[in-house]
Amino acid sequence: GWVHRSMLSNASTALIVAPLATLRREPDPAATPVARAEASVVVEVEACEGLWCRISAKGIKGWVERKALWGAVK
Repeated sequence: GWVHRSMLSNASTALIVAPLATLRREPDPAATPVARAEASVVVEVEACEGLWCRISAKGIKGWVERKALWGAVK
């Protein structure tokens, strides 16, 4: 099969694979929690730094550990 390029997006997305991932204000396990995301939620990946990725979904943004994601390549 094929998909025409006009149907594609430049946005990088990933899937939450952890049972419950905590989004934090900063890329630090001690940082303030912002939200939690359940497994199977599709998120947009804004950037990754080391073991952390900044993600957003439905207007909520935060940092989550890369190991909680599948598909994060930034």
